[in-house]
Amino acid sequence: MQELLNVQVSSVVRNSEVGAPVLILKPIESCSCSYVPIFIGENEAHVIELFLDNVILPRPLSHDLIGNLLNFANIEVQEVIIKSMEKDVYFADLVLINNEGEKMIVDCRPSDAIIIALKTSCNIRVSKDIVQGNIVRDYLSLILQEDYNHSLC
Repeated sequence: MQELLNVQVSSVVRNSEVGAPVLILKPIESCSCSYVPIFIGENEAHVIELFLDNVILPRPLSHDLIGNLLNFANIEVQEVIIKSMEKDVYFADLVLINNEGEKMIVDCRPSDAIIIALKTSCNIRVSKDIVQGNIVRDYLSLILQEDYNHSLC
């Protein structure tokens, strides 16, 4: 069984040189500057930014609909696990529990899983191998061509 670290959404970083928003996750228990960058789509970045800015929309978005459907079906979102990375692509599981205590694991994109986690206030966990495999200080500076290290740490 893989060791998992609890993380939180630190920010969504944008830079025209990169061409895509980068979601930055930070381990909660770690005092180091280990970050996990995940390239995400514009729509997902926008939803996460709205959440981080505490913006409440008048109508539900797709991720709200998913949360509402799960709630009506008495299914709880227990946690999100970002379990692996293959060829620069992250893989995640949405871990659900029904009212009989049965666990269900749904494969999904990390960006979708993280939005659902934010909206349901569940834990987001990342494989320790992923965190240790990322030299993120240098990586962020390289892809963003700016020194974000001081603002992130």
